[in-house]
Amino acid sequence: SRINCVFMNMLRGFVWTLPAHDLAALRSAYAAATDGGLRPAPWLSARADEICDRWAASGGAAAGAALGVHKRLGTPEVAACQLSQRAPSCAEFIARARSILEQVPETRRKFVFLATDDAHAVTAFTEAFPANGSIELICRSGVKRTEGGVREDGVDNEAHRSPCEVGDAEDALVDALCLARCHDLVCIDSNLSIFAALTNPALRLHPLNGILPEGWEQAAAFPDEVVYREYKVAYSPMVFVRSAPSAASELLGARRAGELVATTGRGLDGWVEILGGGWMLVDAERQLIGRGKGALLEPVGPPWPSPSAPSGAADATADAAAAVAAAPAALVATPG
Repeated sequence: SRINCVFMNMLRGFVWTLPAHDLAALRSAYAAATDGGLRPAPWLSARADEICDRWAASGGAAAGAALGVHKRLGTPEVAACQLSQRAPSCAEFIARARSILEQVPETRRKFVFLATDDAHAVTAFTEAFPANGSIELICRSGVKRTEGGVREDGVDNEAHRSPCEVGDAEDALVDALCLARCHDLVCIDSNLSIFAALTNPALRLHPLNGILPEGWEQAAAFPDEVVYREYKVAYSPMVFVRSAPSAASELLGARRAGELVATTGRGLDGWVEILGGGWMLVDAERQLIGRGKGALLEPVGPPWPSPSAPSGAADATADAAAAVAAAPAALVATPG
């Protein structure tokens, strides 16, 4: 009969934003309440032990530094459930993991434990942390994963959209137990991440909860999609104008159907910057809540020339553009 809003699907990202003292108290209270009374089956604990023992102290040696990563796959629904209204890319997770482990003394062995339902993440992390490298990647095999996106029937391509078995729930629990026994956690808004945070109050948290990725300004200056000089507002009654190319950014106002809007030439993941300040979404199909609504803006002017990225900026631009993909609209009635 009681609901904790912080743990609701669309609001759970607020848990990372609590004041440090309040979050620490919350985590300690939950850990104390469940200590001794909530235990996984011994055979499930044994499966977690087998993994976590690889970074635990052994034979008098210093324990390894274990960084846990919970990477959700890229679907519109996953992005819509984030407070930031976007699903960070593999590149963002890998960059954050590297920056954290760079602070670990070279005398300690370094581990990355990857818990994911994203098949693309397994490939990306395996390439980023090869077997002969200084950082050992641990990722459980045999876990149900998909490539994300949307299926032909219009349903998000998530692992739990296909018939699930008891083994799938067991895999999720083993992953959660292992994440809780890491020293650091890189995550987004998810039940597994919150479970790990509450189970181990000493776990250092590094949520990727910014509404835009690092380097987005550079990416917007060199858009990989055509940006037109002028558009007509096609959606009735209006399309919102926001302070940044994100549905989670501040709402500045709106342009009514039939109005013409001029652009600066900057664009990012389906958003265009307009003269006078602000960003507008071009196509409602780019967002979960806008499916079926079609184009919000129609081009009426010639396209801007394709800018050439300066030397050395191409990789950063591509990473930032990929990181904003799958960002849906905020929970509002009018698209954009």
